Amino acid sequence: MAETVSVWRRVADIAARSAPVSWLRRPEDPTRTTTFTIGVIALAAKIAKADGQVTPDEVAVFREIFHVAPEDEARVGQVYNLLREDTAGYEVYAQQLRTLFDHEKSVLKDILDALFAIAMADGEFHENEEAFLKTCREIFDVTPSCYREIKARWVPDAWDPLAVLGIEEEIDADGLRARYRQLVRDNHPDRLLAKGLPVEMIELADRRMADINRAYAELAAA
Repeated sequence: MAETVSVWRRVADIAARSAPVSWLRRPEDPTRTTTFTIGVIALAAKIAKADGQVTPDEVAVFREIFHVAPEDEARVGQVYNLLREDTAGYEVYAQQLRTLFDHEKSVLKDILDALFAIAMADGEFHENEEAFLKTCREIFDVTPSCYREIKARWVPDAWDPLAVLGIEEEIDADGLRARYRQLVRDNHPDRLLAKGLPVEMIELADRRMADINRAYAELAAA
């Protein structure tokens, strides 16, 4: 624990001297923003390390999702490289994010979604990555059904149209259609932007919508 606190202080010093990556810009006090910045970068770095090695694809996905501004790349890179040395202490960062967004579960779900994207960047889903993500789910207090939905979308072997649509019991054609329409409304990029979803996260939202369309088409044709 003492080592984790020491690392946090080192990366906090780096992060405090740079503007947050664009996805993390928030109109709040600097301490809260710094904690958020460090927490997300830490989890992104440590999930990349969970299978034993950090691949270029995983780093690339991190940069695509969080859109590091050119002027911030060096300092954010320092934070990322320091935190990816091992996976130790990731629970602390997850808990900090849970504390910040305990009443904004959609943000925590988006973070979990992004972590799955990084984990699957190399095309493999390692058991250590799953253990990491399950622990984050528990700390974030994201529901098991939500976790199954995200996993079903990102992990090819786990694809399940019912899980993607959040359906856990038998449903008729009318119910299926109503559920699909609700998900289309809830996940439409324009609606998400209006609710404050950062532009950088729209790519993930588009991916989620494509998976919802695929799942519905498969079930409707069955």
